[in-house]
Amino acid sequence: EEAGRLDVRQALTIARELASALEHVHDAGVIHRDLKPANVLLDAQGRARLADFGLARAEDLPSLTSLFAIPGTPVYLSPEQVRGLPLEPALDVHALGLLLFELLTGERAFGGSSLEEIVQSIARDPAPEIRTLRPEVPASVSALLARCLEKDPARRPPDGRALGVALRSLDLGELRQA
Repeated sequence: EEAGRLDVRQALTIARELASALEHVHDAGVIHRDLKPANVLLDAQGRARLADFGLARAEDLPSLTSLFAIPGTPVYLSPEQVRGLPLEPALDVHALGLLLFELLTGERAFGGSSLEEIVQSIARDPAPEIRTLRPEVPASVSALLARCLEKDPARRPPDGRALGVALRSLDLGELRQA
């Protein structure tokens, strides 16, 4: 593989493992809020494990975060986080979509040279179409990734459980060795 990107099957395996972890987190009424590469660990068997729940909070508890402080790592924030909207498990789905995009391309979906540019890009810019960067990615994977990266959280899979179901239902038979 090219530097910084994984085989499509490998990337989807990691995404499935992380969605399974989010399923448990969300079922417990918790939102992780800081899903990023540094918070994904690989165990001795190479399975992905979700770590660092320092920013996690229960869905039904108010946030104590200052109005002017943005929690989390800027390039992995969801549009609703940068807009200061109510937070739901769909924000972790967005972050997992960003991770999958990065695993598949070796690039970040949104960026900029300053915090302000990054935040504006997340809030405003459409996510790049994965198949323009990686044509061999199956259409079903591209469509699911596009749903995960929707600006409107209501258009994303609502939580880790729904994302896990969608990831497990992908037809990997359409994959050439990518």
